[in-house]
Amino acid sequence: MKIYIDNLNLKSLSEIQQSLKDILIDTKNYTELYTNESIYHIDNKHIFLLEPIDGDIKILKNYFDNITLITDSSYFKKSTVNSVHGIEHLHTNIKKHIYKLNPKSKISFVIETVNNLENRYIPNDVYFECNELTDIKELFNKQEIIEFLSLLN
Repeated sequence: MKIYIDNLNLKSLSEIQQSLKDILIDTKNYTELYTNESIYHIDNKHIFLLEPIDGDIKILKNYFDNITLITDSSYFKKSTVNSVHGIEHLHTNIKKHIYKLNPKSKISFVIETVNNLENRYIPNDVYFECNELTDIKELFNKQEIIEFLSLLN
């Protein structure tokens, strides 16, 4: 499940990433490829066909200090393929930075950056990520989210 922060200003994220470097647990590099036939995820070892699966969207107004969160349980079903289909395409190079306050935490903070025309990675998407069954209103989970939110303000 992804949890988005409503009305977050992406311009300040480059500076915030510097302050989060001590809790960075992983960086994944991959390419998303959109063709006239399908969507693909390509990493160093595999090509995955992505099938979008729609899920429920919930809005949590005033989750903390007038900040609204949007939960989205939609996801992509991945299946390994050996080739890409479609003549017309658009591709995006992405770096997914994953942060956790505690290695055993159920909630990750994710900043995705994309390669722009000047060959620089700029923030493109920001969200929390957790298992569908994780209760984000539970005290410890909420405290972790609030700690990240306080860093963004």
